[in-house]
Amino acid sequence: MSIDIVQDRQERWDRGMEQAGRLMQQHGRHIDSAAQKTMTALNLFMIHSIGACGGHWGYGHPYPWIIIGLTERGQGSLINTLPILSLLDDFYANHPCSSDCRLILISRNNSDAFDLRSQGAAFQWARSEEDRLQKLAEYQQEMAAFTTFLKQRFFQS
Repeated sequence: MSIDIVQDRQERWDRGMEQAGRLMQQHGRHIDSAAQKTMTALNLFMIHSIGACGGHWGYGHPYPWIIIGLTERGQGSLINTLPILSLLDDFYANHPCSSDCRLILISRNNSDAFDLRSQGAAFQWARSEEDRLQKLAEYQQEMAAFTTFLKQRFFQS
């Protein structure tokens, strides 16, 4: 791969990071670094993401999530969501994990938007505080591993 191509991809990554940060600021929200990287990676694969959180203890959701499938203007783009299934298949072909941590798509309120989150996230509220903290860390590690996979694929393609 030539230096010009690598440099171009780095510039695209940097612009994507800026855009993800601006998008969240426009909606009056702060975005943490991990979620910003995941949003950027998905957007560079033309999988439109409009919101994200790395997961928190004490407020918000105790698991990381990414909203995908809507345009910034709120019009659905379900067809743009389909490539994520292939990316998830490729990721999990060489990344064993428990079904609890496995990233899945969850429909958002009968719309064509989805949350990307760990399958076990729905059970966080039923867990003890200690288990919830442990699972939060595991879910964050899973999302980070997927983000690393996406970033590597982007820079190698």
